[in-house]
Amino acid sequence: YGGWTNRDWLMTKPVLQDGETVVCQGTHAAIASELQAIAPEVAQSLAEFFAVLADPNRLRLLSLLARSELCVGDLAQAIGVSESAVSHQLRSLRNLRLVSYRK
Repeated sequence: YGGWTNRDWLMTKPVLQDGETVVCQGTHAAIASELQAIAPEVAQSLAEFFAVLADPNRLRLLSLLARSELCVGDLAQAIGVSESAVSHQLRSLRNLRLVSYRK
């Protein structure tokens, strides 16, 4: 079977029977030698960024804050959690510089 690109993977997957594997036909040394994966530290930073965004409440908070500046109490009421929980989530978002605050 041929190689995959990101787009191919999203569009269609091979149907495999139990025990079957997808195997490249031939070698791609020339292509592989030209490719360069992102650096491990960049991959780590991106993984941390996306892990923060993987939380549904953080996404809900970001969607609210994209529309208007709101206080912690208003945010808590809007998503139905405690002010303490909102503060905790905002701290994670602030560490990634996705939100800022004023006193």
